[in-house]
Amino acid sequence: MFLETSTFEVSQVMLKKHLGQHRQRDLGPKKLPPAPQPKGIRPMRVAAKRQRELMAIIAHKENADILSAEWLDEDDVDLSGITVPQDDANEKSVTMPIITIEEHLASAWEEDSS
Repeated sequence: MFLETSTFEVSQVMLKKHLGQHRQRDLGPKKLPPAPQPKGIRPMRVAAKRQRELMAIIAHKENADILSAEWLDEDDVDLSGITVPQDDANEKSVTMPIITIEEHLASAWEEDSS
């Protein structure tokens, strides 16, 4: 009988301790101030555009003479006052020449017999 009572008392003490921990957690997390909104990257200029990405030319803060080019998402770039190059649909169709298999297999170093 003593074992049952001591086991019961120990479990009651642990239960109260355990419930106290949950009450603290249920009061809610401490309120944090809202995170500041990140500012868009301000490039010197935009060199190219593809789908929803821009190749931005960026000057480094430490040394303005050092420039780097990075592909960035359009939403991450501050474009106020910067012109963005437009995609030229005609230019894309000309980039891949269409040739026949005979032209491909013909050696460029063959001499004409005529």
